[in-house]
Amino acid sequence: MWMRTRRLQVLAFILLCSTVLLLCFPLYSQRSLFAPPSSGLSDDGTYRPSLFIAANLHNNEDILKRWMIQAERVAHWAGTDRAYISVYESGSNDKTPEMLERWKKRLEAANIRHTIVTHGAGFDGSLGRMTNLAKFRNEALAPLTAEYEKILFINDVVYELSDAITLLNTQGGKYDAACAMDFFGQFYDVFATREITGKPLGSGNYPYFEDSASQKLLRAGEPVPVFSCWNGMVALNSAPFLQGHVSFRPLVPNDAAAPLEASECCLVFVDFRQLHYTRIFINPRVKVGYDGFHYWYARYILPLWNPFLSMTNTPRHERTSAEEAEWNYRLSKIYELDVPETDAPCFAMH
Repeated sequence: MWMRTRRLQVLAFILLCSTVLLLCFPLYSQRSLFAPPSSGLSDDGTYRPSLFIAANLHNNEDILKRWMIQAERVAHWAGTDRAYISVYESGSNDKTPEMLERWKKRLEAANIRHTIVTHGAGFDGSLGRMTNLAKFRNEALAPLTAEYEKILFINDVVYELSDAITLLNTQGGKYDAACAMDFFGQFYDVFATREITGKPLGSGNYPYFEDSASQKLLRAGEPVPVFSCWNGMVALNSAPFLQGHVSFRPLVPNDAAAPLEASECCLVFVDFRQLHYTRIFINPRVKVGYDGFHYWYARYILPLWNPFLSMTNTPRHERTSAEEAEWNYRLSKIYELDVPETDAPCFAMH
C-alpha cells in the first residue's frame, strides 16, 4: 500500500511539472531578446572588470542571433572602451560564418573592439578531439592582452546579460575561475567538472556533489569550491594566461591514441593550481542551456524537482569491479606515455 501511494505521489508530481511546462514555455519563448537590462544590475557596487569575451563557435545558427545580442550587451555593460570580443569559428556548414561577418559591422558601428575569425581551420582528423579543441580555445585567446582583468569564455549556450553579470560578480570578483552550471536535461559538463576532492561529480542530478560540504553550499545558493569546471560559461582571471603563460592543452599531443582522455577545460586548472591560482568555484545561481527550452527548463522547472531529488538521489561516483579493472589497466598505460600524476584528476575513459 505504501509503495502504491508513493508511486501515485511521484506520478502526480510529474503531471504537475508537465502541466506547468506546457503552459509557461510558450510565454517564455516569446520574450523580447532586446529588453533593456534591469536597472538594478548596474549599481555602483557591482563588480565590473575590464573584460575579454571569448568563444569558439561551430554550426550554431539556431542560437547565434540571441548569443550575439547578449554578448554585445555584456560588452556594453563592461564599457565599450573596456571590453573586447574574440570569436574563433571553424568548420561550420550552416549560416554561422555569414552571421558572424554581419555582426562584425555591428560591432564596428558600436565601437566594440573585436577579432572575429570565420572559416578557421576545422578538425584535423589525424589528431584527437581534445587536441583540436585546445587549439581552437587558444586561437580565441590569441588577442588577449594585460588590458583585460577577466576573461568571459562563453560556449554555444543560451544565456542572458544578467547571467554573465552574476557570474562575473561571484565572490565579489575574488576568484580565479567562476563557472555557471550548464544543462541539457541533466547537468551537462561532467567531463570537465571535478569536485573539490578531485573526484568526478557524484551525479548529473541534484544535489550533484558527493562531497557533503559542497552540497551544503549548493543548497544555500553559495559558490561551491571545485577542482575544475567549465559548464558552458566561465569567468577566468587573465593573469595565469598572461603572466603564467598557461594555455589549453590535451593530455598527450595526439590524444586520439591515448588509453585515457581528459578535457582541456579540466587540464587548464591543473596548470592554474600549479601556479597557485586555486580560487575555482561553481556558482549555482547561474544556469545556462544549449537551446532556449533547456535554458528555461533549468531556470524554472528543475528547481521544482530539487526537493524530490534531495530525498531520492544520493550522488556517488562508483565503478563496477569490471570498470575498476579496466580503469587500472588504462591507468598503467597512460603513465607509460610520461603523463604526470598531477593530471590524474582529469582522467576519463573514452
